[in-house]
Amino acid sequence: MRATMRLWGIGLVALAACRVGDDGKAGADDTGGAAVEDADGDGWNADEDCNDDDAEVHPGADEVCNGVDDDCDGDVDEGVTATFYADADGDGYGDPDAPTEACGQPAGSVPNANDCDDADPDVNPA
Repeated sequence: MRATMRLWGIGLVALAACRVGDDGKAGADDTGGAAVEDADGDGWNADEDCNDDDAEVHPGADEVCNGVDDDCDGDVDEGVTATFYADADGDGYGDPDAPTEACGQPAGSVPNANDCDDADPDVNPA
């Protein structure tokens, strides 16, 4: 009887070791499922994290202007770019029909859309 109780107790200890601890570390879940990892240590497991190799990229991260979907919402650099307008004639006034979104001002563009004739540098608001 004592040997049976001892084996039963060992079985409970082994079963408890297979569950995810309160610290949220990877391991088998309470239903016996496979372990889910957090390879980059950012607190988001691979099922939720769109880049589990980069701790700066995860749901809820601040979006920064870097060409990466930092917050895992499917959009890249949303809310952190500015609109610039082509300035084909080089007069400092942009073509309202030629906008582009960018992190910094691209060459040949300006931050205003005030040119009514972007083919003639002598035609502008000034």
